[in-house]
Formats: sequence, C-alpha cells, structure tokens
Amino acid sequence: MSKLHDLRWAERYYAAQWAAAGRIHGSAFLGNMCTGDGCACQFYRKKKAQQDIKKCQDELVKFGY
Repeated sequence: MSKLHDLRWAERYYAAQWAAAGRIHGSAFLGNMCTGDGCACQFYRKKKAQQDIKKCQDELVKFGY
C-alpha cells in the first residue's frame, strides 16, 4: 500500500507542477512549455516528478499492479 501511496503522491505532484506551468505560460495544451532555461515553472522539478512516477510504476509491476 505504501508503494501505491508513493505513486499517487508523485502523480499529484507532477500534475501540480504541470498546472503551474500552464498558468505561467497561459495554456495547459502546449507540448513542452519549458526548456530548463531558468523558467519559473520549475522545469527540473517536473522532470524529477516524471522520474519518480516511472520508478513507482516499475516497483508496482513487481506486485502485479
């Protein structure tokens, strides 16, 4: 259950970062809003959240989820 909780937390965190980027850039429908060039939407935080989601998903596969 803790692994599933970690996955849900990472997904919520990523969604919050994506929403913040959408507000900054004025649209949530742009493919890659930030390029990591000092943008205020925390490009690297979004990338870290993506890695966390992937890691959690890989761990859950071990349990057949």
